[in-house]
Amino acid sequence: MKNYLRAASGNVAISFALGGVVLMAGVGAAIDINEMENSKVTLNAAADAGVLAAVKEADFRFTNGDNNWAVTGRKMGEQVFAKNLPPNMQDAKIAIKVARNGNQFSGDATYDWNYQPKLMGMFGIKNMDITRDVSASDKIQSYLDVHLLIDVSPSMGVGATDADQTTLFNATGCALACHYTYNNGVSSNYTAARASGATLRIDVVRQATQQLIKDMQARATGTDQVRVSIDLYSNSIIPLLAPTTDLAAAATAAGQIDLTSALGESGTETEASLAQLAAKIGTSGTGYSASNRKSFVVLISDGTQNSAISVGPLVNGNPAIAYDSSYVVNSPNYTFDSYEIVSTIKGSACAPLKAAGHTVLTGHVDYLIPSVANGGGDPRFDFISKNLQGVSKAQFQVCASSPKLAYTAQTPADITVMYQNILDAILPEAEIALTK
Repeated sequence: MKNYLRAASGNVAISFALGGVVLMAGVGAAIDINEMENSKVTLNAAADAGVLAAVKEADFRFTNGDNNWAVTGRKMGEQVFAKNLPPNMQDAKIAIKVARNGNQFSGDATYDWNYQPKLMGMFGIKNMDITRDVSASDKIQSYLDVHLLIDVSPSMGVGATDADQTTLFNATGCALACHYTYNNGVSSNYTAARASGATLRIDVVRQATQQLIKDMQARATGTDQVRVSIDLYSNSIIPLLAPTTDLAAAATAAGQIDLTSALGESGTETEASLAQLAAKIGTSGTGYSASNRKSFVVLISDGTQNSAISVGPLVNGNPAIAYDSSYVVNSPNYTFDSYEIVSTIKGSACAPLKAAGHTVLTGHVDYLIPSVANGGGDPRFDFISKNLQGVSKAQFQVCASSPKLAYTAQTPADITVMYQNILDAILPEAEIALTK
């Protein structure tokens, strides 16, 4: 026995035979596992495509009045899943469910496939199960009404920057292009201000509004998805554009946004104008069809209200000014003379719009205190700066349908960003995505 154990002549063959089995099992496992992982990649991609297709098809069918949208969506998802698989994987199974909650669709899918090992089968492993859950969500392509209500009262005629205010002052003796005073009986302050070349706050708002409409046109998924109307206001609403889906024409119309200096209005009645708009546009729809549009109201204003109103013909180049009897006096307020009270809105002024289903967005373009000449000595500016600005912003937040839909801006760059945020809130860019 000792001699047998010490003999080495047959050990190599025996050891190789025993070790070779283990080696072959390891190599076989590596090959099969690698192929199984490649199969998973193929299955995952097919399942992702399937659930996305199911959700998108359900969305399309629902918005086109198909009551069988859930079944149609599921079948489409199954077809797309199968089309993305090679012939040897056609026995893979997928179960897809599509659901809707308001204007949000969601899809869930579970796939299952039995991989049959090529080498590991020799060692008794006949099947390797591959399974995974995937999910996706989609927002219905809502049909939208966007009602723009834009403050064009005299205070929106301030120079957009300090340099513009200086240019205005040098040309007119005032940092705002809002007065009716005639120079030598020939041209008004407003005409002289325009001739100076200064950019006014209203110019920045006009350009941003035009860009908003152009961006909505570029982002919309259909030519009739978005309908736009534009109303200006000072003491009351001044209709500029009736609701239209021709967004190119709407952008052109927005180019006419300007101050009311030539229209005979001197004050700012935001609350009255909101009430007029609420009566004018009725109730919001669901957004599921072109005849039942979801409605957004966008209020753009510097936040101040002023009770002055022009009455009667011009006298010596100036209008007669009186107190606007429809003016709502809120606290805090400042009385300048017998006809001019300055205050801001109450957030509750937007309640009728919200009660009618409209989503209200507010753009508070902060009242610019002129930096030259009378900007430092006018008690109204001092009151607005110290007492009104903070209250005004807070009330605009209350007015909006939610605080996150209340935006503020001061500089021209801020206004551009504000309008971009408004665009994203009304018409999000990404509407469908995988969630798992």
